[in-house]
Amino acid sequence: MSKSEGFTLIEVLVSLSLLTSIVLVASSFFTQSNTISSYNNQKLVAVNLARATLERVQLSPETYITDGLTGGPYTYQSCKRNPKTDCNNYQIKINNHEYLINVSVSQDSNEQGIELVDVRVDVVLPNKKPTIETSVEGYVKYAAISP
Repeated sequence: MSKSEGFTLIEVLVSLSLLTSIVLVASSFFTQSNTISSYNNQKLVAVNLARATLERVQLSPETYITDGLTGGPYTYQSCKRNPKTDCNNYQIKINNHEYLINVSVSQDSNEQGIELVDVRVDVVLPNKKPTIETSVEGYVKYAAISP
């Protein structure tokens, strides 16, 4: 019997098959991880945009709430019907994604007694599957938004 050196064809094929399987599993993990990371990033942008919009509404309610408590909800579509308003506040493009902002106002009897108005800001990224939606709520002094 002679002693042979090196690998046989079967050993090479088995090792290549194992290596290919490991690479495919790792690449699918990284692809899924990238998809989840992208979704979380867009969700974080939506949350921060909702918070920033609520702060803007609290600082300058007349920019968003143009018709008082009866005019809402204030959306990009409703803004387009009013030629006097700037609709850039309701549709914002960030990282090549169009985020839509909706502002709703309401007031119950308790809030009316302390002159506060409940403001809800909804941010939607509609062209994403699944759709990204988030909302925040806060209060504005009633005198600041009365028409």
